[in-house]
Amino acid sequence: MTEHDLLKHIYQPCVKRLSHWLAPTHLTPIQISLIAFAMSIISAWLFASEYYAGLFFGSLLAFLALSLHLVAEEIRRLNQVPLERFQKVDKAFIFYSELFLIAGLSAHLALNNPKILSLLLGLLAATGILLLEKFKERSPKELWSYFKFIEHPSMRISLIILFSLINLPILAVFLIAVLSNGLVLSGILENKKN
Repeated sequence: MTEHDLLKHIYQPCVKRLSHWLAPTHLTPIQISLIAFAMSIISAWLFASEYYAGLFFGSLLAFLALSLHLVAEEIRRLNQVPLERFQKVDKAFIFYSELFLIAGLSAHLALNNPKILSLLLGLLAATGILLLEKFKERSPKELWSYFKFIEHPSMRISLIILFSLINLPILAVFLIAVLSNGLVLSGILENKKN
């Protein structure tokens, strides 16, 4: 099962219902993507609270925001909006949403753990995300090839949602930091050998 199939199974019921509600409103795909981005910022703010309730409601809002990004893609297809223009804007919104969510989780961790360690972990996760975007050509072999799913922003946000729901936000930030940076470094080392 690919990342796309997994996301489709998880988000499809919500995407179908939201598409049904939003199609008659005549919102453009970019407007829907902007709404999803605003929801992600609120989600990050909720994550930054000290309590589990912030993680719980922030996770639900992040799930809804990611579903809205998928709805925007669906409506773009239905309205035959040119892919290139929409994709650039939507990709930017998803990218910044993810960074905000990482920042919110890092703030939450800093309230309950050593501040410097929490912020360092958040910084490593954000750096890994940035580097994955910068170094597109990677050919990692063996062990790291199993973690290529971390390249997809939707999968990383899904990890954030899942681990925040089960009250393990530190695991989400840790996995994103280690896997994204590990994938980039293994790709760089592999390309230097060739």
